[in-house]
Amino acid sequence: MAKKTIIHLIDSLEIGGAEILLKNSVNLLPEYTHIVVTLHGPHDLKAAFNSDVRFYCLDFTGAASFFLSYLKLRRILIQERAILIHSHLFYSNIFARFAIPRAIPIVSTLHSVYGRDLFEHSRIALWIERLSLRKRHLIIAISNTVLNDYLRWVPFEGKSLVVYNFLPDSYFHQEIHRTNDTTLLRCVAVGGIKKLKNYHYLLQAFSMFQNENIFLDIYGDGPLKEDIQQIVTHNKLKNVRLCGTIDSTSSLLPQYDLFLQASKHEGYSLTLMEAMAIGLPTLVSDIPAFREVSEGNAHFFSLNNVADLITKLLELKKDLSLRYKYCDIAKKVAFKNGSEKAYLKKVREIYSTLSAQDESELTVV
Repeated sequence: MAKKTIIHLIDSLEIGGAEILLKNSVNLLPEYTHIVVTLHGPHDLKAAFNSDVRFYCLDFTGAASFFLSYLKLRRILIQERAILIHSHLFYSNIFARFAIPRAIPIVSTLHSVYGRDLFEHSRIALWIERLSLRKRHLIIAISNTVLNDYLRWVPFEGKSLVVYNFLPDSYFHQEIHRTNDTTLLRCVAVGGIKKLKNYHYLLQAFSMFQNENIFLDIYGDGPLKEDIQQIVTHNKLKNVRLCGTIDSTSSLLPQYDLFLQASKHEGYSLTLMEAMAIGLPTLVSDIPAFREVSEGNAHFFSLNNVADLITKLLELKKDLSLRYKYCDIAKKVAFKNGSEKAYLKKVREIYSTLSAQDESELTVV
């Protein structure tokens, strides 16, 4: 029997959370033929997909190129005979809804908090989102935080559900070495160096630790990288390093004593889930997404008072029982919500139901 074909539409294959999720899920669903269609480049992750995945690029550069890109997508649909479209990220979701015929089911995944990230700043984006959405569409959100935020802005009467991102099983087979050393605390932060990640807040705290043997390594890249490096250099923060980008955290995280993140807001945090999965203690800002991902099994600090972060870092350095308090249960939470098995069970049910073109049977919750 010939495999059914799914088209995955995404803005690009630049390395990021949505793109990595797409790559991981496609590679674990060999029962389907997968076509990955990008609006534009870059295509950094292309080589990481299975060899039988086929790729197209619509060369979309803006409103002026919409019609030609629209025609390309329609030709791909005819040629590949896809049974459903799964789109990711705002622009690809909009493009799919306008370009795909009514007869083909569309699944749209929300990867971020649209209200704060987009709709607060662009009423046009909100208007287009509402205009493009139909009751027959299916919305998947990567967290309850993301879905609840979206539904506050966009009235939607169709089906919506939450499917958490997942981790490769290899993360759950690792265990960190639990140190007995209370004289040293090596912290790691992973994520794009941009405003919402709030690295400036971390630097305020670490400026107080010049003689405390509390260190921070930051992995990532982004528009504020030079600004953060200048602050580190100007203030002679010898306990903070910018370490560039990495392809995988699986071998990196076990080298540290504490995962640290000061995000102002998030839709989800795969890196927090990664730290939980290997049993690494976590200290994160007290925001809804981190509470949801960890189910409360992490150490939290306030974003309104940097002294709270400073105090908690000192406590976790000196008190080992406190440092490891949540690690065992956090690992179980990560496996329950973020394992390959849990994710694939939900996605397979969604694809199977929609490919039969009978959304009324969808029972995934």
